[in-house]
Amino acid sequence: IGVHVGRVVAGVIGTSRFRYDVWGSDVLTAMSVEAAGVPGAICVSEKVLKHVADTELNFVRHATVALKTRDGSVPKEIESYRLLGDSRAAPVTTSIE
Repeated sequence: IGVHVGRVVAGVIGTSRFRYDVWGSDVLTAMSVEAAGVPGAICVSEKVLKHVADTELNFVRHATVALKTRDGSVPKEIESYRLLGDSRAAPVTTSIE
């Protein structure tokens, strides 16, 4: 799972079969964070990390993610972080490395 915060445009599309969808560069950032992650893990952007800094959640730096730009220029890079868990919870073993 990839998580990022920001602005999006959302709406219902279709005429016979309705679908709800979201669009925007922040959606693409979340998708890139997810793509850089590992199966079964929750990865977040640095922007999310700042929003949850005052919580009991523990993260570890995971990867540098290259974001595509609209104009094809040099990709912007952001850091992603993998959720380890809640420090208030009992320790959990995991196979994700």
